[in-house]
Amino acid sequence: MENYTQIPNYVLDFLARTKLSPTQYRIALVVCRFTFGFHRKKAKLSLSFLSKATGCTERLIQREVTELVEMGIFLEGLEGRTRTLEFNIDHMSEVYDPYPQNTHGSDITLSKQTGTPRPNGQVPTLSKQTTKKESNKENIKENKRYIDLIQIEDTFFKVYNDRFKEKFGKDHSKVTEDQMADIQLRIDHLKSFEVTEEEFIKATKEHFETLPKGNDGKIFAFLQASARYFEIPYFEFS
Repeated sequence: MENYTQIPNYVLDFLARTKLSPTQYRIALVVCRFTFGFHRKKAKLSLSFLSKATGCTERLIQREVTELVEMGIFLEGLEGRTRTLEFNIDHMSEVYDPYPQNTHGSDITLSKQTGTPRPNGQVPTLSKQTTKKESNKENIKENKRYIDLIQIEDTFFKVYNDRFKEKFGKDHSKVTEDQMADIQLRIDHLKSFEVTEEEFIKATKEHFETLPKGNDGKIFAFLQASARYFEIPYFEFS
């Protein structure tokens, strides 16, 4: 039979007993469709794609995806300049027994502090110290791979690198995968508020013209100050 998605039972059981917002369930369904539906572990899913697939705003998608990652349900990665999402299978199988003793049919809540009861009565704790998100950061530290901004096919990156080169006579330095993930999220944040290329060019021009002496001009500080340049809400991704 064609045109169907095989979803592992433990994923369905886990999601059925996990209290999520309606938007989070929509996102989970899209991730199922584009991972299990194509027989792959992870999928490239940008904010704009998830927004179109769910009918929700990019701002709402960003907030809910961040929450799902913090809860340990998703693992986040980066391929090129696009974010990838996958289910945190190890965490799901670790904290959830689909038919725990004496809790069959009960309403179980999974939060940042509370896991799902196990047959032995113990309740695993889900915290920032035990999530795969933190584990991923440690793995990147152990095996860093650097990315050249000038190789990223995005107008905003090109504009910033051109301004940087005008100021310092060289291309912007390479960044780690972890830094690139944060940069891409911040760029997506700007685009979700419909910041145009012209506005971005004007802001980078002002940024470099008023750059304090001794400032290295790297993109991180500029993006952190983006709320001031573009008059949009500041959002902390990390």
